[in-house]
Parts: sequence; C-alpha cells; structure tokens
Amino acid sequence: MSYGVCLGGDDQRGSSLLTLTRNIAGDPKTNADFGWRSHDWGEYRIQRTLSLSNLQWVGPKNIVDGKTTYVYRTGKPEDSLSRLSMSGLDRGEGNAGRADGSAEQVNDGSMKATMQGHFAAIGGNGTSHGRIARPYQKGK
Repeated sequence: MSYGVCLGGDDQRGSSLLTLTRNIAGDPKTNADFGWRSHDWGEYRIQRTLSLSNLQWVGPKNIVDGKTTYVYRTGKPEDSLSRLSMSGLDRGEGNAGRADGSAEQVNDGSMKATMQGHFAAIGGNGTSHGRIARPYQKGK
C-alpha cells in the first residue's frame, strides 16, 4: 500500500486533503490523540499528526545536520526510512490528493500551502485537522 489517508479530510470541502503518499513524516500522535493509555502496538508509526511546522517528505536517505542518515528520528532500526520511502520519490517529494479530485506532486514548501488550504476549508462535516493514517512496511 502506497497511500495514507488524511482523517481530517472531507469530500464536501474541495481543498480538503484525502490522500497522501506514505513518505510523509509528521509527528507521533500523543496518548490524548488516541484517546487511550500507552501501548506498544506500533501505532505511533502509523498514526501521525501533520501541522504547518512538521511537513517533511522522506526519501530512502535524509540529510540531517549535514550527515546522511537512513533512519527516521529515533535512530532505531525499526524506524528505517526504507519503511516509508517510495520508488521514484526522493527526500522533499510526495503526492497529495484533494477532495475536488485533483492530485499534485508537492515538495516540503508547496505542502505547507496545501495544508493551509486544507485547514482553511469550510463546509462539509466535522473540522479539518491534520491526523493521518499511513502504511508502514514492517520488516524492511
């Protein structure tokens, strides 16, 4: 599976995000986001929260502080970038699908404008938020 779902998307709001390639980083959700106590199911790698300050597309390798790394955030082997990366997409590149049927290739900078449109969308049901669920390949 290559795409994640934006849980805050709504098909009644045209600029609302519905899908994203799985190589979006985001921040781990907190226990409050989950609505339950701590667990060890690996959900923190699947369920993420996007905000305007944490939009980063990962590739098979990232450059952090001038050094090449092949792991994401924690440095643990289970957080290997190969579990998120996708063939044909490098660091800073991803795809986003909107409720109006459009899809676009975005980079870290243009994704900020896309998320601003998502958060500003009105109508439909519920409230736009940045919670996503994305595939995470185990054992890669």
